Amino acid sequence: MPASEIEWKTAVICGENTEYRQLDVNKDEAIIAEWTRTNIWFGLTTNLIIGRKCGTFACSDFGVVLDPEEIARITHLAGLTSGEISEALGFALAHEQAHMFQNQSKLPRDKMTREAHADLVAGCYIGTFLIEGNTWPEHIQSAAFAIGDRSETHHPPPETRTACVVKGMGELALQIDIDRRKWLSDEYHQRYEEVHAAIKTKWWNDAERLLHSKGQDMLGRGSEIRPAR
Repeated sequence: MPASEIEWKTAVICGENTEYRQLDVNKDEAIIAEWTRTNIWFGLTTNLIIGRKCGTFACSDFGVVLDPEEIARITHLAGLTSGEISEALGFALAHEQAHMFQNQSKLPRDKMTREAHADLVAGCYIGTFLIEGNTWPEHIQSAAFAIGDRSETHHPPPETRTACVVKGMGELALQIDIDRRKWLSDEYHQRYEEVHAAIKTKWWNDAERLLHSKGQDMLGRGSEIRPAR
């Protein structure tokens, strides 16, 4: 369907008038693939729609709204290349899925801890599926730093967001070490349960610590947290 024929609708989602459209199996193939993977990894069946000029956000009663313009903005701010956009998309979707997981698991309602926790969990998701070896790419650090909130009104500051993402990607002992062709195996589900237990307990505590220290005690080298580019 040509872009001019895409049917946009308006609905009140999380108290805001939101312009949206449904996913298109041809236009949104990459988004659908990444979204399916996040649903399986988190053990969720969350709904996803495409929003316009609304930002990307999660709504417990509805699902997740993905704004491609915001992904493009993050990509630009972080200086990502076209080949690195999939990581930015995966991070954004995993961050919002973490919020859905928080709601389902009835984790505390402290807003800033929830944001830090979602960054940490998204970092582990990125590390599980999109990173080769035991290192984290600089462009993910750049993306996390670029979307930090210096005013600390809606999200933690850049240093904290970067520290949480790096901490998540560094949770190698808890990551699901799997062959991509066997990621629905019994072994996967055993590790999946371990990861989910960690998300609810250990990682929540880690997020609180990183939030309160503004990332400065991350792995004992918080002073090195800065934009990678």
